Amino acid sequence: MMPNILLQQLENALPKGMQIPEELRQLYQWIEDNGYYEDSDDGVRYGYLYPKSAFRETYLSDDPNVDIDIAFFVEEENFRKELLTISFGKNVDDAAERFLMIAENLYSGSMVALWVDYRGTTQIVRMIRGEETYKWQVVKKQLNFYRAPIRTSGIDIFVPMGIEDNGLNEDFEGWYDAMMYES
Repeated sequence: MMPNILLQQLENALPKGMQIPEELRQLYQWIEDNGYYEDSDDGVRYGYLYPKSAFRETYLSDDPNVDIDIAFFVEEENFRKELLTISFGKNVDDAAERFLMIAENLYSGSMVALWVDYRGTTQIVRMIRGEETYKWQVVKKQLNFYRAPIRTSGIDIFVPMGIEDNGLNEDFEGWYDAMMYES
């Protein structure tokens, strides 16, 4: 069996105590088994839900609720640290121990990350960008990246005006606020 490079890169980047959820392991194996990946010149493997080919555009849509152009990857360590410093400032060390971005929607800029909560449980979180705002969700039951209403059974963290609040995840919201807004 060929090594799963996508999974190896994720395992190598995990902060101490962070675990890879089983559904993410299965997804990475499926991506590798189907050859839905490409390797960049700097050695980072990017995994996709569809083949990276001339026909890929036929899978994409102008519908903002279709969320399929997702790249699963882990940036090189220096770049990860730079992004965390930009995002979390002086709290970069705490963020680096508990937060790891693992995917990005190439169409909308939304992101998926692993986050270790205060109980030491690894959670999958995703940031969804709207026209003027964004919200974070903690993914509760499954990974489903296709349509907005069924993407996750998540709990909204930041809820834009006019969108129903599914309830706050106080652990993640508190941690995120402390990282972003602490002076």
